[in-house]
Amino acid sequence: MEHVGEAQFLTGKTATECLQKAPIVRGWDHSNHPEKWMIVGSGRKLEVVNKSAHKITPSADKEGEWAKWEDLISSELVQFLRKTKFARYQCPSCNSSI
Repeated sequence: MEHVGEAQFLTGKTATECLQKAPIVRGWDHSNHPEKWMIVGSGRKLEVVNKSAHKITPSADKEGEWAKWEDLISSELVQFLRKTKFARYQCPSCNSSI
């Protein structure tokens, strides 16, 4: 597995592919006004990504894809996922990337 433990931005050929690789994010650090997903976690929003992937047609305009996802799930969540680096780890039991 490449870059285990090293924080990096989400990668993918399309915005949908990037979002499908996003980890579930939970927690609020009390530094600003929380969005709803910050308190309950991003799991339900990311589930919508998997169920709605067919609604977003991949195109050369990746920014246009991101805008469509902002309309479908949440602009705050999409912006957060785009600007945050995430570290991945390897599960010692199943060797999956988590």
